[in-house]
Amino acid sequence: MRNKGIISLLILILMAVSINAQTLTVEITNIRNDKGNISLAVFIDNSSFVKEIPFLAKTYSKTNLIDEKLIVKINLKPGVYGISVLDDENKNGEMEYNLIGVPKEGFG
Repeated sequence: MRNKGIISLLILILMAVSINAQTLTVEITNIRNDKGNISLAVFIDNSSFVKEIPFLAKTYSKTNLIDEKLIVKINLKPGVYGISVLDDENKNGEMEYNLIGVPKEGFG
């Protein structure tokens, strides 16, 4: 009988968590080619953005692009977030720059 009570409690907790979660849909368009990955980072405040410490980081293969577009769905608690996107064509996890500091890879 005790196990049923624990299971019921866990179900209630999961329901409460899922009620607070929201789905954010990010549509990334005009992707130049199908080489590499798309890296997406979610930041909870300006400080974490400046320090490049994301709350959530995801990488998506560009092999599934449809019409130079990638649609990503992320579950987050309601709030204000910052998002950055890197078109990581060489899969090294870093933005590439030319000699004068202009990005060579796509970003957003």
